Amino acid sequence: MSHPFTGQSSLTGFAFLLSDLLWQNETDHRDPYRMSPPASSTSGYAFGAIQWDVPNHRALDFPGLPAPHPRNAEEILRDILLNARDASGSLFFSVTTVDSIVKFEEDASGNIINRTGLAYTKGNSHALDAYIGLINAALDSAYGRATIDADHATTIGAYNTWINDSITLVQNPDDHAFLTNSNIAKLFIGDFRNQFSGSANNLLRGFLQGQAAYGVTKQGTLGVDDLLNFYFRTPHASRLPHDPVRRFANVVEVAGGYAPTDLEEAKGVLQAYTFFVMPRKTAISSANTGALSEFLTRVITPAKAPVIQAGKRCQEPFCECMRRVA
Repeated sequence: MSHPFTGQSSLTGFAFLLSDLLWQNETDHRDPYRMSPPASSTSGYAFGAIQWDVPNHRALDFPGLPAPHPRNAEEILRDILLNARDASGSLFFSVTTVDSIVKFEEDASGNIINRTGLAYTKGNSHALDAYIGLINAALDSAYGRATIDADHATTIGAYNTWINDSITLVQNPDDHAFLTNSNIAKLFIGDFRNQFSGSANNLLRGFLQGQAAYGVTKQGTLGVDDLLNFYFRTPHASRLPHDPVRRFANVVEVAGGYAPTDLEEAKGVLQAYTFFVMPRKTAISSANTGALSEFLTRVITPAKAPVIQAGKRCQEPFCECMRRVA
């Protein structure tokens, strides 16, 4: 990394944990002051600790979100390219060149329209070859770093508000207490909001309130097992099974570890593992060699402990899981 990431310097407590989790899950702590090429045919160039994807990223906004509001990736990038200067004080780009990279207009309501420029290209890792060196220099300049840091802190604040609002909606007192007191649950809600669109997050909010989502509802008092049962049934999990395993293992690591609330939650975690991970172990390991072992160490091993300690005779539906992970 050309410079240490200073975007977390103003964050404390849970906000810092959330920031660090998103940075880890989105880029594996790569340099945020550098443009990353498109990762797939549907993604574009991205930058920042949580990977602001220029053609796809839309800033989090919802009723009641206090100012300052987060900005779209395109707004942040254009701001930096228009204003960043090199060590001699000269602008990196002319307005004409910036327009060729990222340009947009706003309608009467402030909505962004008429997007044009090479930075909106999806799936082509060479679209910005002619400018990428100067773009990275601008992102890594004093103005670029300060802008990325400030917008990062604003974005984390918005996610924190979203998490708290999601918990406020939960009326069941036991479920509300679990969400309030569990960093694992709060980090999961934040990571899910960063990863998925509003419709998926509305399903998560409904699920936390006891509604069915993706064909599953919470069982008894809300717990980590319920979060996994929901997460493992998303369409994304079916397409890329290693990703929820990897991300949730990181959630647990950043939260400081996992200890089941009770025996029933521990059994539920093992059942979720049996349902989703066991049949996909080969695919998960092939896509990400460390994801499975980290999930086993951070989530499954702690879940096994109280089941074994209870001295229960191995019974369905979790006995097969217990035999295979023992």
